[in-house]
Amino acid sequence: MAAVRRICATAGKTSVSGFLGTSKIATSTEWRPLTCWIHATRTSSSQFRTSFQGSKLKIPAELQPAVREWNRLVNRFSQRWRYSSLGRLPGGGGYARPDVALWTLIGANVSVFFLWKVFDPVFMTEHFTISMHNVLSGRLHTLVTNFFSHNEFWHLASNLLGLYFFGTEIAYRFGSKRLYMIYFAGGLVSSFGHLAYSYYIYPWLKGLRHSTFVARFVPPALGASGAINALVVLNIMLNPTRVILVDFLFPVPAALFGAYMILKDLWGVSDVASTISHVGHLGGAVVGAVAWVRLRRHW
Repeated sequence: MAAVRRICATAGKTSVSGFLGTSKIATSTEWRPLTCWIHATRTSSSQFRTSFQGSKLKIPAELQPAVREWNRLVNRFSQRWRYSSLGRLPGGGGYARPDVALWTLIGANVSVFFLWKVFDPVFMTEHFTISMHNVLSGRLHTLVTNFFSHNEFWHLASNLLGLYFFGTEIAYRFGSKRLYMIYFAGGLVSSFGHLAYSYYIYPWLKGLRHSTFVARFVPPALGASGAINALVVLNIMLNPTRVILVDFLFPVPAALFGAYMILKDLWGVSDVASTISHVGHLGGAVVGAVAWVRLRRHW
């Protein structure tokens, strides 16, 4: 763009080379409207066309091939910058390419899984699970570390499949920054949901009085299910008529699959014997729905 500005500022008869190819133009007086436009424009071929259509300046026939080449180069540059590691997407883009952001989350989950195989389980339970005992003991980092933590392969595999298939579209459609925001928001709400379940819902379901109940003894929770549920619900609300292959075999409309997920977790909340944090799943789903409402305002 700086090269184009230097060319535009040149007075008298000259030739335009570089981005615009090589073409003769008449005088600096005829070139001035185009010079003003180039200084004010953003790199958008649609704005390029609109600027000329809305002005009285007509593109000379000999410049039209160069303008078309300019549009092509601008579009190519814009796409490369949009997904470059340094580029930032307008209105909530990212600090990394969408694929890099997605694989960073996958790599973090896989790394913590291997930590479970190396370190003492007591240490991992204290630092990579969410529970009232951990929070009351001052280990507040577990509010985050738990939604990167899996100690069983199938739990990890199922969550990462959901993250990959549902997170990919979110990352490329809204940028890596929003992918991170939705993932972390879903995980945090899921963590607080499990704490609320431990302190309020669990003793109520058990018929215990708060004066005699110790929330520290409620089993801890771990896993990225809440964070990934946020991405799944957002994706489903964006594409409710899309067909999803459940278990890679059964075609189901996305809206029906989403309703089944929500109802299953609502029903599971009352099962005190369950080893699944259904409240955590629902917390992630709420984040996905809120993200859908907020993103719709910017369409």
